[in-house]
Order: sequence, then C-alpha cells, then structure tokens
Amino acid sequence: MMKTFIIGLLIGMTLLWGCEPSTYTFVNTVTKDLEYTVDETGAFSETYTLFADDFNKDLDLPEDAIIRGVNIESFAIKSNPQTENEASAVKMNVYAGTEPDPFAKDVTLPVNLYLNYRAMPNLVTAAVNKLRDQLYGFVVDNDPLSIVFRIEGDSDPVPGERIYLIIKIRVTITVYYDVESDIGF
Repeated sequence: MMKTFIIGLLIGMTLLWGCEPSTYTFVNTVTKDLEYTVDETGAFSETYTLFADDFNKDLDLPEDAIIRGVNIESFAIKSNPQTENEASAVKMNVYAGTEPDPFAKDVTLPVNLYLNYRAMPNLVTAAVNKLRDQLYGFVVDNDPLSIVFRIEGDSDPVPGERIYLIIKIRVTITVYYDVESDIGF
C-alpha cells in the first residue's frame, strides 16, 4: 500500500512539474516575388500591391503567436527582356507605401540579368526600416491593409529607349514569434 502511495505521489509530482506553461520561440520565413511588366519608351512607373491578408496567409502563423519581431532578410532583383526591348539596362528607384524616399536608390539593372537573382544594391537603411515597420503592422494587426511597391526609372545609359521587360524583385522576410504551451516534458 505504501509503495503504491509513493509511486502515485511521484507520478503526480512529475505531472505537476511538467505542466508549467512554457514559451517556445519559432522563426518563419516567407519570400515574396514582386513582378512588374515595363512596356514604355523612356521613363516608366509601375506598381505592385502586397496585401496583408495574402502575406499573413503565406506566413501561416498560429493564432496564439506572440510576434517578437519582423526582419527583412534580403532584396534581390532580376530582369527578363521581351523581344521588342531596346534598352541595355534600366536605372530606377524603388519605393514602398506612402514613403516619399525610395528604399533602393539609383539601382542599375542590366537587361541581360535574367537567369538568376542578384542582391539589390543601393538600399537606403532608414527607408528599409520604415518598410520593416509596415510589415510588422501587417503581421500584428493587418495594418496597413496593403503596401504599394513602386519602381520608377528610365533606360540607361541612354535615356528614352524602348523598354520592354519583366522586372522581378524578391523580398525575403523573417518573423520571430513565441507560442506558450502547457505541454510538459
């Protein structure tokens, strides 16, 4: 009888110790491709809208996630020239949201760069941080509802040439979050 009582007591204490709430930290990364079709002679301006609902669906976070941070891991860019393109490169600025300052300034993109992405040059730290803050709002409470990304530029080195290409900007974003659980070990 005493042996059963002691075993029961030990099992009960083990279960009680194991049921303390624990916090587990997770990392989830999502990559979004922003695609622009530029079909202009000379200066161009094209937009791509990223919606909070779509972004959060791709993240697929648990409903009880406690968001600890959002980080922009990388920006990469490539082009895919179409048959009627005359430009050898484009020079552009890249904007996000309502910010008047670009997050990438004077980006020169060779038109023949169509096989692989390359790191986007000339990022502006302050503007990238503002974009990161907007993406944090996406994840925490769907605010803003969307972010409009805009590219503006012209052919380079000779402005005014026929530009007909698809420009893709790949953004890799990491979200750090905690989940509390009563599951014991």
